[in-house]
This record gives sequence, structure tokens and C-alpha cells, in this order.
Amino acid sequence: MAFNVDLGSHSPDNLVVGGVIQTAEVVVEGAADLVRGSVLGQITASKNYQIAVEGAGDGSETPVVILGQDVTLSAGNDAVATVYLTGQFDAASVTADASLDDGELWAALSARGIFLKTVAS
Repeated sequence: MAFNVDLGSHSPDNLVVGGVIQTAEVVVEGAADLVRGSVLGQITASKNYQIAVEGAGDGSETPVVILGQDVTLSAGNDAVATVYLTGQFDAASVTADASLDDGELWAALSARGIFLKTVAS
């Protein structure tokens, strides 16, 4: 019986603070690589996800999930990635597009069970 099994590596960060964490596997699209903690919206037509940007006009302008892993979208290819559907997250560790108003971002995410918290260092 082998007890020395390589389980990979884990680099903890401050993104997840607590709460009831629910995740899902979704298709992410876009023209640039994305980092864990990015705020995504869902495109109405394709049901895929991309960075939530105010005024996008395709449904993705509404923040709905937080990306759970770094995603490489080289050459415009889509990727399957884990997203957080619910939970509490460190606001300073979340990456949102500059076009999103903080108040509207917090309201949209909290309506879906995603709560941004200010965490003392």
C-alpha cells in the first residue's frame, strides 16, 4: 500500500473568506487570460461567461460569479473553469473591470449569494 501519493500543490490566498461555498464548471470566453477572483457575467445567447463590463449589452454586463482559477484564453479559445456561485470573498482579492461601480457590483453579487467583505490585514 502506497502512502506517499503526490496530491499536487496548493498556494493559499485570501480570496475565499467563508460562508456556504458553491461552485460550478462553466465555459469561459474572452480575448485575454483571466485571473482567479475575476468577476464574470453570463452571455445570454451562448450561456458562456466573460469579464463583466458595464454596457456590454450581451447579458455579461451583470456580475454573476467569481472565477475560481486562473484561465488561459490564448488565441481566443474558450476554456472550462471553476466559478464560485455563492460564498463570502475578500473584496481586495476580487478583480472587477473598472467600468463597474462598486455599489452596483456589491448589490448584483449579493443578490446571488456572493458577499464581498472588507478583511483586516
